[in-house]
Amino acid sequence: MSETDRLLAMEMCIKLADINGPCKRHDIHVQWTYRIAEEFYEQGDEEANLGLQVSPFMDRKNPQLAKLQESFINHLVAPLCNAYGEAALLPGVWVEDSDSGEDDDNTDQTESSTVKFVDEEVVDSDSSVRSAAADGGRPIRNRKVCCLQTVHLRENYEYWVDILKKEQAENEKCEAERKEAEEEVEDDKQAPDDEMETIEEEGSLQRISPTKDAC
Repeated sequence: MSETDRLLAMEMCIKLADINGPCKRHDIHVQWTYRIAEEFYEQGDEEANLGLQVSPFMDRKNPQLAKLQESFINHLVAPLCNAYGEAALLPGVWVEDSDSGEDDDNTDQTESSTVKFVDEEVVDSDSSVRSAAADGGRPIRNRKVCCLQTVHLRENYEYWVDILKKEQAENEKCEAERKEAEEEVEDDKQAPDDEMETIEEEGSLQRISPTKDAC
């Protein structure tokens, strides 16, 4: 590993330490999530007091915590954990494919990281890497690193996704009820107009009838 690669790995480690809240045990993760959310809301309150537009996810009158956490984990934390796992830098234990009982295609990257494990490598003169299996050594095996942090990450992600789905279902229900109420109000407004038209028609007939009798 070159000096540049080592520096990049350490920078990624520091960044992951900064945003690894979703990798903590669920109860600790939720506790710190609500703490940071309160800081966001305080900033939103200050922005509102100054007459500024409230920043996204910082309006306590319109909380979107589940959406924020789902996006944060899915687009920031999980990709960084996956990259670190592919480099075999995450703490954990090796798990053989035969032990996991799952195919590589069904592997959840937030639970474990699949890496190529080479027992021995032989470097050719043209700098290409060949497996020692080509020279009679043991073949390359797919192995996974089972990491407790990524297990917590998946559990916390599923927790927020579940809340987000419930919120969306509730919003859809409220929207349907609102439209139904608007339609009922519209029907009530139209009903008196129909009755008045009927009365006017009856009155017109009554006024016309004496004229016909006179003729």
